[in-house]
Amino acid sequence: MAKQVSRYESDGETPAASSYDEGTVKDGEQTTPRRLWWKNTSTNSEVLESCQFRRAQVGANDGYTMLEIAPDVEGQPGEWQTAAISIGDMAVDDMAACWMRYNVPAGKTQVGNPRRAYVQFEEA
Repeated sequence: MAKQVSRYESDGETPAASSYDEGTVKDGEQTTPRRLWWKNTSTNSEVLESCQFRRAQVGANDGYTMLEIAPDVEGQPGEWQTAAISIGDMAVDDMAACWMRYNVPAGKTQVGNPRRAYVQFEEA
């Protein structure tokens, strides 16, 4: 069987939605941080190697540049960043979490801009 990962909401049990609408975020403001979990649901004891979370762009908009991610540190967001977060190897049933938020700089307008982006889990 193939390697597989499943995504869950902040409780680590509810399957995650395919997308989220953060509503209107005014310039100079941030969205409420959202924690997401990923679980190695592979079969046959498949280990996911050199895993990481990273930001990814959806279409032609500036949402990607405003998305920040943070490692999960005892249930709270660690340092917010735009670089990928390395989480190492994950054995079957291991789970890892990260946080996401939009941080909209002052002076940005949302008119005609959906600001789409997402957090991607990937294996090297």
